[in-house]
Order: sequence, then C-alpha cells, then structure tokens
Amino acid sequence: MSFIDLGIDPNEVDKLVPEGSYELVVSDLKESKIDDGTLKGLLVIHEIQGHPEAANVLHNISFPLPGDDDEKKLNKIRFMKRYLQLFNIPCAGGRLDPMDFIGKRAECFLVIEDYEGMESNKIKFGKR
Repeated sequence: MSFIDLGIDPNEVDKLVPEGSYELVVSDLKESKIDDGTLKGLLVIHEIQGHPEAANVLHNISFPLPGDDDEKKLNKIRFMKRYLQLFNIPCAGGRLDPMDFIGKRAECFLVIEDYEGMESNKIKFGKR
C-alpha cells in the first residue's frame, strides 16, 4: 500500500498559543442541561483570530440553579457578567438571546491551564 497524502500534518492543528492577548470570536454555542432537562449553562466556543492552527478556546457560563445557595447564585451571576461585558453581549432585564453571542469579538488575555492532564488555552479575567 502506498502513502496517503493528507495535505496537512495532524500534529500542526489544535495547538495551544503562548500566553498573551488575542482577539477571540465566538464561533459556536452549546447548551448544557442537567438530567431533568433544566438548562444549567452554555459552552461558548471561540476561534483565535489569525491562528487557524490553534485549538478553539472554550468557556463555560453557569446559570443559577434552584438548588444553589445565595452565595453560589451570586458568584455565577458575577462570572457571567464579566464575560458578557467583555464580549459586549446584552442581558437586558436578565434575559439572554443565544443569537447575540455568535460573531462577538473581544481582546482577551489567554493563559495555558492544565485540567486532568489536558492543557488548553483559557480566558484570564482581571489583572494580568
């Protein structure tokens, strides 16, 4: 059997970028639900502009749930607010339209984080 030319080396895609500032654009959005079908949050998928070889940057937005205590609910709202302000996504009257996410852009500082042995780029909020 002869070699198959894939046209691209699989080792050259889904790479991490070095820590620093990058323009991200929201390319997709996935809902996450708990077992009873209640919406528990959104997984926001970002592309790094100018880096087509880079892995997408994922960001979870968690919604307050009925079983959360007051402090947990407040923290979820604070984290969500930070993200919505950064990407200039409206939330008038406490209502989100998922279509407002797609195509939104923001300059973000990315770091490299390890989670259970898997490294990925993550958005760093706050002081750099």
